[in-house]
Amino acid sequence: MTFGTSKVTSKGQVTIPADIRKNLGLEDGTNVVFLELEDGVLIKSEKNIREALEPFDKRRKALKLTKKDLEREVREERKKR
Repeated sequence: MTFGTSKVTSKGQVTIPADIRKNLGLEDGTNVVFLELEDGVLIKSEKNIREALEPFDKRRKALKLTKKDLEREVREERKKR
């Protein structure tokens, strides 16, 4: 595991440390996804997050749930917290 730090700029930007970018294959122009967790933020490349979510998307389609159905469920769960 690689460790690094970065400051948030006044525009909300952060620099991902070079070693971490290299290890994760994050090249110039790579889109990243930010996922807020209870204890921090997960950052993944958009390609990897799509691959990681593919089994869930297949299951969602098999259950005939729309993305709006899932978004509504997420909102309702957040309200419970």
